Amino acid sequence: MDLFRPDIGADRPGLHPDLGEAARSVHEQFDEVVGQDEVDQVLDQVAGQFTDAPIRAFVPLFVQRFSNEELSRRAAARSSAPAAISHIA
Repeated sequence: MDLFRPDIGADRPGLHPDLGEAARSVHEQFDEVVGQDEVDQVLDQVAGQFTDAPIRAFVPLFVQRFSNEELSRRAAARSSAPAAISHIA
């Protein structure tokens, strides 16, 4: 992965510091598949579900897992979408 930067996503404003490694892992796996912006969006959405979690020990694991599941679903939907049909004029 030549395009992967190890700092990507880890120090984004608003991302809890405990999620840096989870964010790096998700970016490494999905940036080339769905794009960095979409990965950031999913990470933010999933992490937002745990903002008020009283026990944070497993939050990075959950964020990584749920983000991977959502991005895998999106990637699969894209790959199974029918190709555009070109019309001959």
